[in-house]
Amino acid sequence: MLDVTGFTGKMFDKHVGIGIDEKHFTRRIELLSETIDENFAGAKAELAKQKANELGMIFHWKIRNDATKFGKSVSIIIERVHNFTG
Repeated sequence: MLDVTGFTGKMFDKHVGIGIDEKHFTRRIELLSETIDENFAGAKAELAKQKANELGMIFHWKIRNDATKFGKSVSIIIERVHNFTG
């Protein structure tokens, strides 16, 4: 997630259509944040939690909206958030 290049693909597309909802992503972000807090400290740990929250907000938005209609524009937003925070 941090300092690693080479991820390709659309994360949301891998999750759409399998019954995952906003509660699922909220819980995953909570668990990730807890795991980071238990195992890491410092600026990179905080950045990892920040990126996870940002992606979670985008996933929430996509779930609430028609993913097929807005998929391309949200993919661009995800890319821009990643580039901005990376």
